[in-house]
Amino acid sequence: MNVLVPAGWQPEEALPENAGLAELSAMLEGEMTTWEDNFREAAEAKGLAQGRAQGLTQGRTELLVKMVRHKIGEVSAAEVATLLKTVQSGEALDAAGVLLLTCHSGEELLSRIREI
Repeated sequence: MNVLVPAGWQPEEALPENAGLAELSAMLEGEMTTWEDNFREAAEAKGLAQGRAQGLTQGRTELLVKMVRHKIGEVSAAEVATLLKTVQSGEALDAAGVLLLTCHSGEELLSRIREI
């Protein structure tokens, strides 16, 4: 009995010429387990990378808010924290940091951060 396999499929182990459906089924089950493991590992790695990036963004935001609190005061820091909750890009956080250095008042800082 000849067993047809998908075109281009290269199993990890060679299937004997006289293999039957049971052998093919066992091999496919092993391949599926490998594919599932690979998919799971890739998804976990992506999740870890996203979690790390999110943690870095959160840490940068917290540091920026502390700097605003120190330079301008608690009220402005609370408003900046609210505005920065929606900011996800590192470039926008960098721009907010530069604004903190160049703005002379809390009002100016807040209006410029709203433009980011």
